[in-house]
Amino acid sequence: MAGYALFISVWDYEDGADFQRHESIDRSAQDLHALFRESELWTESTRLQDPAAPVEITNKVEEVAAKCDHDDLLFVYYCGHGEQKRARERAAELHLTVRTSEKGKGETQLALHRLYETLRNPEIKAKAKVLVLDCCNSGEVPPLGAADPVDTATKPDNVTCVLKPLRVGETHAHAKRAGDDYTAFSGALIDILTGGVPGASDPLTISDVFRELQARLQKDAHPDPDVVWRGIEELPLLENRRPGEQRVREL
Repeated sequence: MAGYALFISVWDYEDGADFQRHESIDRSAQDLHALFRESELWTESTRLQDPAAPVEITNKVEEVAAKCDHDDLLFVYYCGHGEQKRARERAAELHLTVRTSEKGKGETQLALHRLYETLRNPEIKAKAKVLVLDCCNSGEVPPLGAADPVDTATKPDNVTCVLKPLRVGETHAHAKRAGDDYTAFSGALIDILTGGVPGASDPLTISDVFRELQARLQKDAHPDPDVVWRGIEELPLLENRRPGEQRVREL
């Protein structure tokens, strides 16, 4: 199995956009990209920084996904601002910002169903797809494999996973944690991938990583992360740098 990863970050908004600029967003994506690029499990890792239009994101996802074969894993990560907006006759849904987005104007942002449509394209051969959304208002996103973003009962087209920093009902993801230049969610993810998880599998699976994310974020009083699964959970993510060590029980 080969893996193809795409890391998208949006933080350097145009003047007047009314979105706060957080360099922690770009640093998080950059350092995660570096970890995947150095891993022997991933054939290719690609960066997309501050796209100017929503179509730049979907085009890049299509470009990376086209490289996947039937046994491959596709991993897409987005870090930036997210807003919950209603568009015409559709129910309210998550909108992802780009460099030219304006606050409160969903037409300047990437509606989640557009990204899902891209990832559900039947021409994508990847046997499994993982989407990570490190942004506010990510709590109520639907399964990636659903036929429509508001239809959570439909069976998926592939094994899919959506990993996010918020559970249903939560709206605010922490854009920076104390002591470093990462978002709270991505910073915890970077710590896990660089430091390893004693006693866990090698390579680390997404379920290994999610359990560790829960424990670390709860300990630091950050919102609980969430994962939306369809299909099996044991998808390999990255090498475990401490597989043989025993976990020290915290008192």
